[in-house]
Amino acid sequence: MVSNAEDGGVSLGEYNGHPVSRAAAIAIIGELGVYKPHEQPHGLGNMVKKVVSIAVEEIGVKAQVGMFDSIFVICLADNSMSN
Repeated sequence: MVSNAEDGGVSLGEYNGHPVSRAAAIAIIGELGVYKPHEQPHGLGNMVKKVVSIAVEEIGVKAQVGMFDSIFVICLADNSMSN
């Protein structure tokens, strides 16, 4: 959504169209900083990566286990992964 900002500029984004949605977005961002709900999935992702890595090593599969935040991926190759 595109809207004209009060200072004459242009504002782009999902929450910029209405003052109520802006206020809701700011409130949600504030709550995320206080309660940090993203930390639990990240910790669980680390645990899953560790367990999967051990299992892959134990059964002798040539694989790499990669992770970004709480998302992990298994690459069935013996060479290292990179971005």
